[in-house]
Amino acid sequence: MFDTIKGIIGDIAAGAIKDQRIALSQEQLGALDLKLRDALSENTVLRKHVAELEQVVADRDARIQQLTVANQQQRYGNRMEIEEQILLFLAQHARCTESAITQHLSIGDEKVRFHLQELERDGLIFGAHDQEGRRYLNDRNLL
Repeated sequence: MFDTIKGIIGDIAAGAIKDQRIALSQEQLGALDLKLRDALSENTVLRKHVAELEQVVADRDARIQQLTVANQQQRYGNRMEIEEQILLFLAQHARCTESAITQHLSIGDEKVRFHLQELERDGLIFGAHDQEGRRYLNDRNLL
């Protein structure tokens, strides 16, 4: 009988300890749930912030692209226009000097030299000019 009473008391004590452990586990679970909700809320805010920053970056990249294209069009458009005018002048004045080109186009000597070098580098003129420059002008209906 003593063993039975001892067993019952042991079972009651073990049940109380189990109840305490369950209560503690529930408290810990509640604290973890609260932390999880806070983390999820912060994650939502951070995702929104990341999306905003990605949009800022995309807008910046698009603006950079626009400015780059506009700058290239301005630089190369102007360059091609000047070089076409030089080729046209050379085609009309077979034996002219850099000074004559400078006076005709109303641009500086250095600029004329630069464009003549570019035309020569591109194979459109050799020395003064030749048939490649005429072909270039003909292809664009400038002659």
